[in-house]
Amino acid sequence: MNFFYLFIVFISVLLYSSNIIQIWTIYNNKSSKNITPIFTILLFLNCCLWIIYGLQQDEKYVLLANGAGAVVSPVLLYVILRYRVGSKHYHDGLADEKKCGALVDKRK
Repeated sequence: MNFFYLFIVFISVLLYSSNIIQIWTIYNNKSSKNITPIFTILLFLNCCLWIIYGLQQDEKYVLLANGAGAVVSPVLLYVILRYRVGSKHYHDGLADEKKCGALVDKRK
């Protein structure tokens, strides 16, 4: 195994896995208000096309490098759509601010 190819695979997996942070943030905030799903869809399509290429050329490095993106990006897309503005799962944080404001007003 070539160290350079393994390094590329490592960086690619790290890049695609960084979307897990985005998934966690959306889930915790219950909002994907400022996130467009278009990039995630294109990311998924890109990974799938590279996987098809990797299968045709029998390139295990290409398969490994894009496998993480093909797994993580649909999960990210699901979370973006689940917590989009207007969905029943969306939470904009205003209710919490109103509750805090009400508590502050009562104490004055």
